[in-house]
Amino acid sequence: IFHDITEHRTVEQERKSFLAMISSDLQKPLVQISESVEKLSLGAVEGLPDKARERLNIAERNLKRLLVLVKDLIQVSEMESGNIELNGTMLCVNELLTRSASEIQQTAEARGIQMELGSSNLQVYADPDKVMQVLVNLLSNAVKFSPEKSSVRLFAESADRSGKFV
Repeated sequence: IFHDITEHRTVEQERKSFLAMISSDLQKPLVQISESVEKLSLGAVEGLPDKARERLNIAERNLKRLLVLVKDLIQVSEMESGNIELNGTMLCVNELLTRSASEIQQTAEARGIQMELGSSNLQVYADPDKVMQVLVNLLSNAVKFSPEKSSVRLFAESADRSGKFV
């Protein structure tokens, strides 16, 4: 049995192109809006009522979240096209764990979740930005899906002698 997948491939290619186009088209205006809102919230306009300043802070947080989502879409598009650039360097795993835990500490505290951080003397050759992105995403999900007032443990150990760590 043979199936013609030409249409499926065409649709998939169009989806990828659309994702790449939308992502880059959204990023520039969002950055400009974010910068303007940030200036306003930092006092570019004097005498703003507290309620207006509070709404600006909310808008700023939401814009930052949108920028992260757009950045993620761009990265997915780059990965799918094979154009992702990795910048490998030797990294201290303990430092990665500490930095990633500090990124989501506020969210964890808001849910009453205790972060338990182990220590490690492991070194790894990797792209620091990509590793941090993965670790923060994993920790964020762990905090989001853990019961309130529980704990999330973060530690690293060598899986084998190949240099992999878990």
